[in-house]
Amino acid sequence: MSSISDNNNISKENSSRKRTRATPEQLAILEKTFVINPSPNNRLREQLSHQLNMSERSIQIWFQNRRAKVKNVAKRNSMLHDEMLRMQYYASTAAAAAFTVTAPTTVSSFPPPLSLKSMPLPPPPPPPPSSTNAPLSGSTSPHYPTIMMTPTTPSLFNTTTHNLQQQPHYYTMLTNNNKQQQPIQRISAEVLQIGTWKRMAFTPNDLLCQYDKENKLFSWCIQDGLSKFKMEFSETMIESIKFAPLPARPGWARLEMHILSAESISFYMKQENGWVQCRDFTEDIQASSALLHQLDGPAFALKAELDLLTKDNPSLLITQ
Repeated sequence: MSSISDNNNISKENSSRKRTRATPEQLAILEKTFVINPSPNNRLREQLSHQLNMSERSIQIWFQNRRAKVKNVAKRNSMLHDEMLRMQYYASTAAAAAFTVTAPTTVSSFPPPLSLKSMPLPPPPPPPPSSTNAPLSGSTSPHYPTIMMTPTTPSLFNTTTHNLQQQPHYYTMLTNNNKQQQPIQRISAEVLQIGTWKRMAFTPNDLLCQYDKENKLFSWCIQDGLSKFKMEFSETMIESIKFAPLPARPGWARLEMHILSAESISFYMKQENGWVQCRDFTEDIQASSALLHQLDGPAFALKAELDLLTKDNPSLLITQ
């Protein structure tokens, strides 16, 4: 008999715990209350319980879930906003680089800036005081504003037309600078994961992934407070690189670098006299055993940088 009664009690408890959905009328009152007070106290919950014929516990849970929903929506909107700003930045950077490459190297004539061309000439200084009107000793002479001239500033007092071919043009300087290949190529990764060890870039100095074209080295630089660390390995140690979009984060992609041997990775710590070799600084020294390095970042930038890597290094095996 006791077992039968226990089973009846359990069935009653399970039936009482069944989730009941709020009616549209109840939801309307709850939503209206949430707009005014998203965190009601015990007294207000008791009033709502009598008004809506709902238990205080169910009302409390509803408000908790509603606050969590608002928080998640705000977080998602913030991430989308940051992603949009980041994509705009990379798009503008790529557009500026493309414009620099296609800009003309020589310009026959170019009008001076409008602000300098249309700027009126300053009034002439007043005549010096005569000997009869000289200031008394100890008195200060009137101060007149002066114009500070720099070697790159055109003279404001010369009204003749300047020959722009005598001075290096801005576009020409940019084009000449781009002809010099930069030895360091940055990889726009904001998340680095090796095994279960993960590093995220909350500030620009937290994580810096780059490729040394001259020495053929990949390096992951990490800053932890005032300490700086980095790991390096040769490009010959890369078995393959895979580029894949991240479905969970639109606009982002992942580079999966498969390493042939983790023993070839060198670890360094920044000291006053430079980089000093140290032991594996990752959690549980996973970088000394894991053969997969995952780099997450904006898909547009990662794809462009990967194409540049393969152009400079045709031997790299890229998979999609």
